This record gives sequence, C-alpha cells and structure tokens, in this order.
Amino acid sequence: MDSRYIIPCRQTIKQEVDLLFSQRRANIQLEINSFTTKVALTTDIWSSSCNHTAFLGITMHYINSDWKLKKCILDFIPIEGSHSSRLILSKITNLLQEFNLNNRVLSLTTDNGSNMLACGRELANELEACFCNLTFSHKRCAAHIINLAVKAGMKHLDSSIIKFRKFVVKIRNSQVLLDDLKSICRIKNKNFLMPIQDVDTRWNATYLMIERQIVMQDVMEILVNSHEDILKNIYPTSFEWSKIMVYILF
Repeated sequence: MDSRYIIPCRQTIKQEVDLLFSQRRANIQLEINSFTTKVALTTDIWSSSCNHTAFLGITMHYINSDWKLKKCILDFIPIEGSHSSRLILSKITNLLQEFNLNNRVLSLTTDNGSNMLACGRELANELEACFCNLTFSHKRCAAHIINLAVKAGMKHLDSSIIKFRKFVVKIRNSQVLLDDLKSICRIKNKNFLMPIQDVDTRWNATYLMIERQIVMQDVMEILVNSHEDILKNIYPTSFEWSKIMVYILF
C-alpha cells in the first residue's frame, strides 16, 4: 500500500526462497557434523487439502553435544503415484545418503500402514547389507496404535456418535442456528465457541467435538428447545449421552 515500495517479481521471490532453502540445508549439514551420536527418524505422509498433493515428511531426533534433546525436519518430499514401500524407501535412502546418515540411523518410527511396515523391513536389510548398520530397528508409532484401538472401541458407540455428528453438522451449516447460538451466548454472558466437527483422519477430533459440546451444553440445550422441529430428533438423548461420555472417560 506504500507507493515507495517496489513489489519484487515472481522470479525474484523464487530465487530468494531457493537461496534461503539452500542456506538452511547447509546449516542442517553443519549441525549433523557437530555431533557423533546416533539419530532417530520419524516419518509420515500428508496430503495437501487444496490440491491433494502428497508429501513425505522426515524428521530427525537426536541428542547434541550438550546433552539436549533436539529435532529438525530433514525434508518434506513430494510423493507422486502409488505410495509403495519401494518409493518411500528410495526417498528415505536418498536423503540418508545426502546427509551421510546411513550408518548413524538408530531407528525409524512410522504408522502401521502396510507400505510403511514393508519400508521399515527393507530399510533394515539395506542398511545392514550396504553400511553394516546392525543397530537399526523399525518402530511402530504408539500414538497411532492407541488411535486404532480407540477407533475399534468407538464401533460400539457408532449410533450415538453418528447422531451427535449430524447435530454438529446441522448447526455449522445453518447461519440461522449459528446466529441464534451467538445470541443465546450473549444473553447467558458466555463466550461463543464454534461447534467442532470431527475428521476421521485427525487424531482426537471426535474427542474435541464432544468436549466442545460439554462446554457449550447449557446453551446448546436452549438452542435445541428453541428449534425442536429441526434439532430435537438429532440431539442425543440422556441415555445416548451416557454412552458418549464413555468415550471421553476412555
């Protein structure tokens, strides 16, 4: 908005970003060279919400010379095509070779996907055969295992959770209901909090959805009573709430 400021062109910005990336890359290599201990890796694949491009994120965890636990992202690699174990393996091994970490990797922690499990086995074999790395091991993410166990347990609560989810979606998609909810919050002198809709791929999302409802339960019940024709049949009953609360306690 300042006419004295000349906006750089797209090519200039790209050059600056590339230069900054190269500098940060060199700093990571210097940091790796500054200690001699083993390192542990964690990796996962994410998809961009805007264009659905997949990326393989690889993070290094280590203890430096001052005995401080550190971590840094080694790379965020675009993944095209099938997310096969061989493709993931090639991306990881190329990165390890670039940073000269083949014989310093202590472990790789991943989720429990079959492609990741196969990648862990193949990486162990390759590091042992080519770099005499006999200490490497593949670990399954404990948080992911717990998440799978919780999802299995939630199958017994499906009907109550599904009903509650419909209630949340109905409110979030209705400007009239949202406006009324805001008005009730003002009258009750309570901060308005948007209902949270859970997402299957996001850990704790269902928990957060229910937790938000508990915080807003008094104003939500007023809203339900004000719109019985559209909300009462999708708002959980007392019995269904007792089932849902099992999830929170679990």
